[in-house]
Amino acid sequence: MASRGCPHGCHYCSVTTFWGKSFRYRPIPEIIEELKTLDRMVFFADDNLYGNKVYAKKLFKEMIPLKKKWSCQGDSLIANDPELLRLAAQSGCQWIFIGIESISEKNLAAMGKSFNKAKDYKVNFRKIQDAGINIFGSFIFGLDGDDATVFKNTVDFAVDARLDAANFYILTPLPGTVLFDEMKTAGRLLHTEWDKYDANHVVFKHPRLSSEEMLDGLIYAYKRFYSIPSISKRMLRPGNRRHLQTFALNFGRMLRAKRFEMICRN
Repeated sequence: MASRGCPHGCHYCSVTTFWGKSFRYRPIPEIIEELKTLDRMVFFADDNLYGNKVYAKKLFKEMIPLKKKWSCQGDSLIANDPELLRLAAQSGCQWIFIGIESISEKNLAAMGKSFNKAKDYKVNFRKIQDAGINIFGSFIFGLDGDDATVFKNTVDFAVDARLDAANFYILTPLPGTVLFDEMKTAGRLLHTEWDKYDANHVVFKHPRLSSEEMLDGLIYAYKRFYSIPSISKRMLRPGNRRHLQTFALNFGRMLRAKRFEMICRN
């Protein structure tokens, strides 16, 4: 972890509750020394490793001689800075976990994530993948603007965009977030069984979707995205330098589909 905090304050997110509303950074020489002690494969746990582009560029330049292979969490805006994207790739970035959340501009604005632009997603993803970096997308179902079409439309988008992998979650009002306070005040929480607040269970009342519809939609999305036709289309995207790695991840998720459904329904 190179940094903590986030200035965005998305209303569903607990990051600012834990780490504050501004970025705080470790000294880059300290990070480099730690990286030297780690295995070749590294995952940065920062919520947005390159949230500060100036800091990230300095870090990536220092990482190049280490020849590490690494992954991180971040946003798709890295595609808008060619130098930052190039340095990330040169320093060994292989995967970025991107919180796409929704393909609806209204949903993104309502959740306080209007810096995400749904209309730019596919172009940005292509730039990132063309740089040699795979994308692990993340989507949320159950936003107030969602209806019964959201599940199919989201998976159609994820497959058409040829995302290398994806997670699908049910909106979960975590304690300490703005979303939790809003739903508690509005009487929308179904219960406070905290072990169910895991993004795989429905814990709130939705204005349009029943709990069963949200749960069935989540399972449908998982199974369809990790189906053979979907995997085949996404695996064959041009420029994928990690076919075996991507196949293993996707095939493993496909084999785990029944287990995933059992967890969600219990």
